[in-house]
Amino acid sequence: MDKIIIEVKSVYGNDLIYPVCDDAKTFTKITGTKTLSPFVITYIKRLGYEILYSPSTIKGILWKIKIFN
Repeated sequence: MDKIIIEVKSVYGNDLIYPVCDDAKTFTKITGTKTLSPFVITYIKRLGYEILYSPSTIKGILWKIKIFN
């Protein structure tokens, strides 16, 4: 299974999903944005990618529990 690495950052109170690895950055190029939306993450998962969260933030783990479970 292919994997992408993302990082969730809080910017002015909004949780934004930033790409970390090259594959994740490719998806932002396809969508024409600098961040990935939860909608896009859903479709990336449907393509068979596993979503990994950057260890630099605990917010990624909390966000995963809130959105994907």
